[in-house]
Formats: sequence, structure tokens, C-alpha cells
Amino acid sequence: MEWHLLSFFVGYAAGSIPSAYLAVHWKSRIDIRNAGSGNVGTLNTYEVTRSKGVALVVLIADLAKGVFAAWAASLLPEAGFSVTATGAVAAVVGHNFPVWLGFHGGRGLATAAGATLLVCWPFVPFWMTLWLAGYLLTREENVASAVSSTLTILSVLTIPGGWITALLPGVPAAAVRVYVILVLVMILLRLFEPVRAYVEGLRK
Repeated sequence: MEWHLLSFFVGYAAGSIPSAYLAVHWKSRIDIRNAGSGNVGTLNTYEVTRSKGVALVVLIADLAKGVFAAWAASLLPEAGFSVTATGAVAAVVGHNFPVWLGFHGGRGLATAAGATLLVCWPFVPFWMTLWLAGYLLTREENVASAVSSTLTILSVLTIPGGWITALLPGVPAAAVRVYVILVLVMILLRLFEPVRAYVEGLRK
């Protein structure tokens, strides 16, 4: 249990680094929480600064936070899947609810993608393919994120466990299911408001 706690602490610390806040403040002296959509993430970084370079830096930094959290957790003594996954989940928690910004963070997609590449990589291309399909249908990034996350959760719940263990030898299918669901539910919680606004816009 102590390694899980340490993994969570390290993961949260890495994930909570407010990349978008720091980049936007450096570029424009603006608090990203009070500009654009208010989301502390890549898309709002671009909307506020209109700089593809700054947005790209934020995207890479957020991906790297997830990668680092999972990698650091994997180096702990007795680190199996559950310890590594704990660090990965904590990185998304840290990104979405950073203590440094009064728990006002981003939506966690890039950080989750980076962490999941190390924890259970096959779900990343699957998730991204669903995102692309959702975006092509709706032309709205947040709706695409919600659709892809929901469909990925449904998929991981329904596919045979043998398929999961074939893709990830030695990893219990149940543990993979729990990890994927935890990460994507955290993302969906942060997508509720933008998706609601999108639906209300369609009704008008």
C-alpha cells in the first residue's frame, strides 16, 4: 500500500504542473482561467494566445506529464500494473484538479493519453480513432472527446477479457478495465459543461 501512496503522490505532483497556465501567462500575461473557455489546456491555450507554437508546447508538456508519472511509478520497488496505473491515474487527477490553481485545471486528455501509452497502449490508438470519427461527425472537439471516451468505456466493459490479456500479456483484464474507466470518467466529468452547452446550442 505504501508504494501505491507514493505512486499517487508522484503522479499527482507531475500532473498538477500547470503547463497551460504557465505558458499563457508567459506569452500574454493572462490568467487562462479567466479567458476563453477558462479551461487550462491546449485548445484554450491556442484560443487565448492564437499561437500554434505555444499550444504545441503545452500539448507536449501535458503528454509528458502522463508519461513521466507512469514511468516514475514503474520504477518503484514491487511496481506491478496496479502501482504504475495508480501513478497514471494520479497524473490525470493532478492535471484536472491542480492544488496550485485552486483545483481549477484542464480536462486531462493529453495527460491521460501520455500515461496510457505506458500503462496499456492499445487503448490509445483505439480512443484516438473514435475521437477522430466523433470530430468528423460533429466538428466539435469536446463532443468528440465525450463520444470517444464513452464508447471506449463501453468497449472495455464488453470485449472479452482474453482479448485484453492477449494485447497486454500478464496484466489482469479486470485491472485494465478499472484503469481505463477511472481515467475516462475523470475526463467525462470535466466535459459535462461544454457538451451541455453544445446540446443547448443545437436546440436554439
